[in-house]
Amino acid sequence: MIAEDLRTVVGRLVRRLRADYAIAPHQFSVLNTIERNGPQTASQLAALEIVRPQSMAHTLHQLAEAGFVAKRPDPTDGRQILIALSDAGRRAIEEQRRETTGWLSAAIDHELDGDELRALATAVALLGRLVEG
Repeated sequence: MIAEDLRTVVGRLVRRLRADYAIAPHQFSVLNTIERNGPQTASQLAALEIVRPQSMAHTLHQLAEAGFVAKRPDPTDGRQILIALSDAGRRAIEEQRRETTGWLSAAIDHELDGDELRALATAVALLGRLVEG
């Protein structure tokens, strides 16, 4: 039962956080992946995001049109094209994070007392162990 309740609550939290996204969630995920892993090929990004290469190509086209990513040749293999974050892409990620973190921080401050804050901190650490383990 705990697993079912956790899945439901985490899903609702994710949907709530994504509701205010200025960038589509799948696009934001790709930008985050590039930020975490550095410039990648389209096929590497598709594998990391667990999507079909055709879907990734479409997403990358949208991100390039918005000016959030830039393509450049791979310095070690000129046949490959790397996708990197542009300055606009970095700013978009930072702004998106500020907005979602701001909402979550305000909700935590408004809804939880000191004991609940400590319990939430413990729960966050435990959730981290679950996803890392």
